[in-house]
Amino acid sequence: MKVSKEQLRQIIREERALLNEQYNMARAPGGNEMIDHTIFKSAAIYELIETEIQDYLNTAGADGLARDEADRMELALNDAIKALIGDYVL
Repeated sequence: MKVSKEQLRQIIREERALLNEQYNMARAPGGNEMIDHTIFKSAAIYELIETEIQDYLNTAGADGLARDEADRMELALNDAIKALIGDYVL
């Protein structure tokens, strides 16, 4: 069966709309409760990391992170996320 470019685009639009609808239903009250878990909330993750930064700053006796420290922290966070995705994504 041959599919024209326009037919393929239409299929993609329909599938994208279906996925968006399913995502919105999961986020709606009474939908998928797990989507509201703290691992999906940036504020909760921020608090976890902020606690570690505050501990580091208190230990170092500093008021804030130097640019190189912030860059190293960003690399470490990116590496940690990549490792978590590698370990847990099916």
